Amino acid sequence: MLRAHSRVLPAWLGTVLPRVIHGAEIGVWEGKTSAELLRYHAELTLILVDPWKVYADQNYEHTTIERMALAKERALSRIEKYMDRVVLIEKPSLKACNEVEDTSLDFVFIDGWHLDIVADLQAWYPKVRIGGIFCGHDYELMSVIKPAVDAFAEEYDRNVETLRGYIWWFRK
Repeated sequence: MLRAHSRVLPAWLGTVLPRVIHGAEIGVWEGKTSAELLRYHAELTLILVDPWKVYADQNYEHTTIERMALAKERALSRIEKYMDRVVLIEKPSLKACNEVEDTSLDFVFIDGWHLDIVADLQAWYPKVRIGGIFCGHDYELMSVIKPAVDAFAEEYDRNVETLRGYIWWFRK
């Protein structure tokens, strides 16, 4: 079953961007959102960033080596028919961002390792073109996300908007 953000984001992007051609999803997990974005937007080339690795500071039950391998397997299965429009970067977000040109993306959706949210915001915002959409997940759901996103948006004189499914966003 799709979670709310996996259903809401693809349709909504089509209402705020005239064409959804180049995007990135930071934190793929099982690929539900990725598959929906690719299904909904036939012209989209999507950069998918996820190392599917366990880090020492992760202590959630779903972050075992086995669980990460299963998440990756499920993601690859879901996006298999779209691989001609996928750029898969199996690296941590802060290393992967070096492989993406600044101002090259219509949107970036951040749903990665939440303790790195400030670094992700700083690293990925330059990748969004002027007029593009900078967005992410878990706003008001995880305690570290909302204050970090709000402070970042304020630095750039942007107002954070929200959508169903704990999605935050603002236009660059």
